[in-house]
Amino acid sequence: MIVLNFGDWRATIEPELGGSILSLTFRGQPVLRPTNAVGDVRATACYPTIPYANRIAHGKFSWGGKTYKLPFNTPSSPHPIHGVGWRQPWSVGQQGESACDLLLDFKPDNEWPFPFAAKQRIALGATGLSVRVTLTNKALQDAPLGFGFHPFFVARGGDRINFTAKGIYKNSADLLPDGFIAKGPGWDLKVDERPLDNDFGDWGGEALITADKGPTFLLVADMPMLRIYTPVKQPYFAVEPVSHGADAINRGGMPPIKPGESVTGRMVISAVA
Repeated sequence: MIVLNFGDWRATIEPELGGSILSLTFRGQPVLRPTNAVGDVRATACYPTIPYANRIAHGKFSWGGKTYKLPFNTPSSPHPIHGVGWRQPWSVGQQGESACDLLLDFKPDNEWPFPFAAKQRIALGATGLSVRVTLTNKALQDAPLGFGFHPFFVARGGDRINFTAKGIYKNSADLLPDGFIAKGPGWDLKVDERPLDNDFGDWGGEALITADKGPTFLLVADMPMLRIYTPVKQPYFAVEPVSHGADAINRGGMPPIKPGESVTGRMVISAVA
Protein backbone atom coordinates (compact mmCIF):
# COMPACT_ATOMS: atom_id res chain seq x y z
CA MET A 1 0.00 0.00 0.00
CA ILE A 2 1.17 3.53 -0.84
CA VAL A 3 0.38 6.50 1.41
CA LEU A 4 0.35 10.00 -0.10
CA ASN A 5 0.25 13.22 1.93
CA PHE A 6 0.03 16.91 1.06
CA GLY A 7 -1.24 19.55 3.50
CA ASP A 8 -4.80 18.72 4.54
CA TRP A 9 -5.02 15.82 2.07
CA ARG A 10 -4.18 12.14 2.55
CA ALA A 11 -4.71 9.19 0.20
CA THR A 12 -3.90 5.51 0.28
CA ILE A 13 -3.28 3.57 -2.92
CA GLU A 14 -3.20 -0.17 -3.59
CA PRO A 15 -1.49 -0.91 -6.92
CA GLU A 16 -2.03 -4.66 -6.81
CA LEU A 17 -5.78 -4.27 -6.25
CA GLY A 18 -6.70 -2.96 -9.68
CA GLY A 19 -4.64 0.22 -9.36
CA SER A 20 -7.25 1.49 -6.91
CA ILE A 21 -7.47 4.31 -4.39
CA LEU A 22 -8.40 2.89 -0.99
CA SER A 23 -9.15 6.18 0.75
CA LEU A 24 -9.07 9.95 0.34
CA THR A 25 -9.42 12.32 3.31
CA PHE A 26 -9.46 16.09 3.77
CA ARG A 27 -8.62 17.45 7.22
CA GLY A 28 -9.04 13.97 8.61
CA GLN A 29 -12.55 13.45 7.21
CA PRO A 30 -13.34 11.01 4.39
CA VAL A 31 -14.08 12.51 0.98
CA LEU A 32 -14.36 9.18 -0.81
CA ARG A 33 -15.76 6.12 0.94
CA PRO A 34 -13.12 4.14 2.83
CA THR A 35 -12.54 0.68 1.39
CA ASN A 36 -14.76 -1.68 3.37
CA ALA A 37 -14.00 -5.14 1.92
CA VAL A 38 -10.53 -6.66 1.82
CA GLY A 39 -9.56 -7.75 -1.67
CA ASP A 40 -12.70 -6.40 -3.41
CA VAL A 41 -11.67 -3.68 -5.83
CA ARG A 42 -15.29 -2.69 -6.47
CA ALA A 43 -15.59 -1.82 -2.77
CA THR A 44 -12.68 0.64 -2.91
CA ALA A 45 -12.83 4.44 -2.91
CA CYS A 46 -11.99 4.76 -6.61
CA TYR A 47 -10.73 2.59 -9.46
CA PRO A 48 -9.96 3.10 -13.16
CA THR A 49 -12.34 1.85 -15.84
CA ILE A 50 -10.20 0.96 -18.85
CA PRO A 51 -10.12 0.25 -21.77
CA TYR A 52 -13.87 0.81 -21.71
CA ALA A 53 -16.25 2.36 -19.21
CA ASN A 54 -19.54 0.93 -18.08
CA ARG A 55 -21.22 -1.92 -20.02
CA ILE A 56 -20.76 -3.72 -23.35
CA ALA A 57 -24.11 -5.28 -24.30
CA HIS A 58 -23.92 -9.01 -23.62
CA GLY A 59 -20.17 -8.78 -24.18
CA LYS A 60 -20.56 -8.76 -27.97
CA PHE A 61 -19.04 -6.31 -30.42
CA SER A 62 -17.46 -6.21 -33.88
CA TRP A 63 -14.18 -4.52 -34.71
CA GLY A 64 -12.06 -4.61 -37.85
CA GLY A 65 -14.37 -7.11 -39.48
CA LYS A 66 -14.19 -9.57 -36.59
CA THR A 67 -16.79 -10.35 -33.94
CA TYR A 68 -15.76 -10.71 -30.30
CA LYS A 69 -17.53 -12.16 -27.27
CA LEU A 70 -16.32 -11.15 -23.83
CA PRO A 71 -17.17 -13.11 -20.67
CA PHE A 72 -19.19 -11.63 -17.82
CA ASN A 73 -16.92 -10.19 -15.13
CA THR A 74 -19.30 -9.52 -12.26
CA PRO A 75 -22.39 -11.35 -10.99
CA SER A 76 -24.29 -8.08 -10.62
CA SER A 77 -24.43 -7.35 -14.37
CA PRO A 78 -25.63 -9.33 -17.41
CA HIS A 79 -22.96 -7.46 -19.38
CA PRO A 80 -19.18 -7.17 -18.94
CA ILE A 81 -18.52 -3.92 -17.11
CA HIS A 82 -15.74 -1.36 -16.64
CA GLY A 83 -13.01 -3.03 -18.68
CA VAL A 84 -10.06 -5.02 -17.40
CA GLY A 85 -7.83 -2.52 -15.61
CA TRP A 86 -9.63 -2.94 -12.29
CA ARG A 87 -9.06 -6.72 -12.52
CA GLN A 88 -5.28 -6.46 -12.99
CA PRO A 89 -2.39 -5.85 -10.60
CA TRP A 90 -0.52 -2.64 -11.44
CA SER A 91 3.17 -1.99 -10.89
CA VAL A 92 4.68 1.12 -9.31
CA GLY A 93 6.79 3.56 -11.28
CA GLN A 94 8.01 6.82 -9.81
CA GLN A 95 6.92 7.42 -6.22
CA GLY A 96 7.25 10.32 -3.81
CA GLU A 97 5.62 11.70 -0.68
CA SER A 98 2.67 13.22 -2.54
CA ALA A 99 2.54 11.42 -5.90
CA CYS A 100 3.06 8.07 -7.57
CA ASP A 101 2.83 6.45 -10.99
CA LEU A 102 0.98 3.17 -11.49
CA LEU A 103 1.72 1.15 -14.63
CA LEU A 104 -0.08 -1.64 -16.47
CA ASP A 105 1.18 -3.53 -19.52
CA PHE A 106 -1.87 -5.46 -20.66
CA LYS A 107 -1.55 -8.54 -22.85
CA PRO A 108 -4.66 -9.77 -24.73
CA ASP A 109 -6.76 -12.44 -23.07
CA ASN A 110 -10.34 -13.66 -23.23
CA GLU A 111 -11.57 -10.53 -21.42
CA TRP A 112 -10.08 -8.06 -23.93
CA PRO A 113 -8.49 -8.83 -27.32
CA PHE A 114 -6.20 -5.79 -27.78
CA PRO A 115 -2.91 -5.06 -25.99
CA PHE A 116 -2.37 -1.66 -24.41
CA ALA A 117 -0.18 0.15 -21.91
CA ALA A 118 -1.72 2.25 -19.15
CA LYS A 119 -0.31 4.77 -16.72
CA GLN A 120 -2.00 6.48 -13.80
CA ARG A 121 -0.36 9.53 -12.27
CA ILE A 122 -1.98 9.95 -8.84
CA ALA A 123 -0.99 13.11 -6.97
CA LEU A 124 -2.02 15.27 -4.04
CA GLY A 125 -1.42 19.00 -4.09
CA ALA A 126 -2.83 22.33 -3.05
CA THR A 127 -5.90 21.69 -5.23
CA GLY A 128 -6.52 18.21 -3.78
CA LEU A 129 -6.43 14.91 -5.66
CA SER A 130 -5.38 14.69 -9.29
CA VAL A 131 -5.48 11.47 -11.34
CA ARG A 132 -4.29 11.41 -14.94
CA VAL A 133 -4.58 8.27 -17.04
CA THR A 134 -2.73 7.66 -20.31
CA LEU A 135 -3.52 4.69 -22.54
CA THR A 136 -1.36 3.64 -25.48
CA ASN A 137 -2.44 1.25 -28.21
CA LYS A 138 0.14 -1.56 -28.46
CA ALA A 139 -1.76 -3.54 -31.08
CA LEU A 140 -0.60 -3.75 -34.70
CA GLN A 141 -4.01 -2.46 -35.81
CA ASP A 142 -6.41 0.31 -34.92
CA ALA A 143 -8.03 -0.53 -31.59
CA PRO A 144 -10.72 0.89 -29.29
CA LEU A 145 -9.39 2.66 -26.20
CA GLY A 146 -11.55 4.41 -23.65
CA PHE A 147 -11.38 5.20 -19.97
CA GLY A 148 -13.06 6.61 -16.94
CA PHE A 149 -12.76 7.06 -13.20
CA HIS A 150 -15.12 5.56 -10.63
CA PRO A 151 -14.91 7.65 -7.43
CA PHE A 152 -17.41 6.87 -4.66
CA PHE A 153 -18.17 9.91 -2.50
CA VAL A 154 -19.20 9.57 1.13
CA ALA A 155 -22.86 10.44 1.69
CA ARG A 156 -22.96 13.07 4.46
CA GLY A 157 -26.67 13.93 4.52
CA GLY A 158 -28.52 16.28 2.21
CA ASP A 159 -26.05 15.50 -0.57
CA ARG A 160 -26.51 17.27 -3.91
CA ILE A 161 -24.67 17.13 -7.23
CA ASN A 162 -24.73 20.28 -9.37
CA PHE A 163 -23.45 20.32 -12.95
CA THR A 164 -24.40 21.25 -16.51
CA ALA A 165 -25.25 18.73 -19.24
CA LYS A 166 -27.36 18.72 -22.38
CA GLY A 167 -29.39 15.73 -21.26
CA ILE A 168 -29.71 12.31 -19.69
CA TYR A 169 -29.69 8.88 -21.31
CA LYS A 170 -32.62 6.71 -20.32
CA ASN A 171 -31.88 3.09 -19.44
CA SER A 172 -33.48 -0.15 -20.49
CA ALA A 173 -34.22 -2.71 -17.77
CA ASP A 174 -30.66 -4.05 -18.02
CA LEU A 175 -29.07 -0.57 -17.75
CA LEU A 176 -28.20 -0.09 -21.42
CA PRO A 177 -28.98 3.27 -23.07
CA ASP A 178 -32.54 3.50 -24.38
CA GLY A 179 -33.08 7.02 -25.65
CA PHE A 180 -31.89 10.52 -24.79
CA ILE A 181 -33.87 13.18 -22.95
CA ALA A 182 -32.64 16.67 -23.79
CA LYS A 183 -32.84 18.86 -20.72
CA GLY A 184 -30.77 21.43 -18.97
CA PRO A 185 -28.42 23.08 -18.97
CA GLY A 186 -28.31 23.03 -15.18
CA TRP A 187 -28.81 19.91 -13.07
CA ASP A 188 -29.31 19.91 -9.30
CA LEU A 189 -29.59 16.28 -8.21
CA LYS A 190 -30.57 15.27 -4.70
CA VAL A 191 -28.68 12.05 -4.03
CA ASP A 192 -31.39 10.50 -1.83
CA GLU A 193 -34.31 11.59 -4.04
CA ARG A 194 -34.30 8.68 -6.50
CA PRO A 195 -31.85 6.01 -7.63
CA LEU A 196 -29.82 6.77 -10.73
CA ASP A 197 -27.33 4.80 -12.79
CA ASN A 198 -27.33 6.97 -15.91
CA ASP A 199 -25.06 8.73 -18.39
CA PHE A 200 -25.32 12.48 -18.87
CA GLY A 201 -24.22 13.76 -22.27
CA ASP A 202 -22.04 16.78 -23.05
CA TRP A 203 -21.59 17.76 -19.43
CA GLY A 204 -19.70 20.92 -18.60
CA GLY A 205 -16.66 19.24 -17.02
CA GLU A 206 -17.38 20.36 -13.45
CA ALA A 207 -19.57 18.82 -10.76
CA LEU A 208 -20.14 20.55 -7.42
CA ILE A 209 -20.84 18.18 -4.53
CA THR A 210 -22.47 19.65 -1.43
CA ALA A 211 -24.01 18.37 1.81
CA ASP A 212 -25.84 19.74 4.83
CA LYS A 213 -22.56 19.85 6.75
CA GLY A 214 -18.91 19.96 5.86
CA PRO A 215 -16.91 21.21 2.88
CA THR A 216 -18.09 21.55 -0.69
CA PHE A 217 -16.09 19.49 -3.14
CA LEU A 218 -15.53 20.12 -6.83
CA LEU A 219 -14.85 17.37 -9.36
CA VAL A 220 -13.31 18.59 -12.60
CA ALA A 221 -12.53 16.34 -15.57
CA ASP A 222 -11.79 16.68 -19.28
CA MET A 223 -14.06 13.84 -20.43
CA PRO A 224 -17.32 14.45 -22.34
CA MET A 225 -19.64 12.11 -20.40
CA LEU A 226 -20.66 11.86 -16.77
CA ARG A 227 -22.16 8.78 -15.12
CA ILE A 228 -24.14 9.30 -11.90
CA TYR A 229 -24.79 6.33 -9.61
CA THR A 230 -26.99 6.90 -6.55
CA PRO A 231 -27.91 3.52 -5.02
CA VAL A 232 -30.81 3.30 -2.60
CA LYS A 233 -30.01 3.68 1.11
CA GLN A 234 -26.24 3.41 0.75
CA PRO A 235 -23.67 5.59 2.52
CA TYR A 236 -22.03 6.54 -0.79
CA PHE A 237 -22.72 7.62 -4.37
CA ALA A 238 -20.58 7.75 -7.50
CA VAL A 239 -19.81 10.65 -9.84
CA GLU A 240 -17.94 9.10 -12.77
CA PRO A 241 -16.29 11.09 -15.57
CA VAL A 242 -15.90 8.87 -18.63
CA SER A 243 -14.66 9.21 -22.19
CA HIS A 244 -17.75 7.51 -23.61
CA GLY A 245 -21.18 6.22 -22.66
CA ALA A 246 -22.40 2.71 -21.92
CA ASP A 247 -22.11 0.26 -24.85
CA ALA A 248 -20.37 2.95 -26.90
CA ILE A 249 -18.35 0.36 -28.81
CA ASN A 250 -21.59 -0.86 -30.41
CA ARG A 251 -23.01 2.62 -30.94
CA GLY A 252 -20.21 4.46 -32.74
CA GLY A 253 -18.90 6.15 -29.62
CA MET A 254 -15.37 4.71 -29.49
CA PRO A 255 -13.20 6.01 -32.34
CA PRO A 256 -10.26 3.86 -33.50
CA ILE A 257 -6.85 4.63 -32.01
CA LYS A 258 -3.90 3.98 -34.31
CA PRO A 259 -1.00 1.70 -33.30
CA GLY A 260 1.37 3.52 -30.96
CA GLU A 261 -1.00 6.43 -30.37
CA SER A 262 -2.21 7.46 -26.92
CA VAL A 263 -5.32 8.92 -25.30
CA THR A 264 -5.34 10.68 -21.97
CA GLY A 265 -7.73 12.18 -19.43
CA ARG A 266 -7.60 13.84 -16.02
CA MET A 267 -9.81 14.10 -12.95
CA VAL A 268 -9.31 16.55 -10.05
CA ILE A 269 -11.18 16.53 -6.74
CA SER A 270 -10.73 19.69 -4.69
CA ALA A 271 -12.29 21.40 -1.66
CA VAL A 272 -13.82 24.78 -2.40
CA ALA A 273 -15.48 25.68 0.92
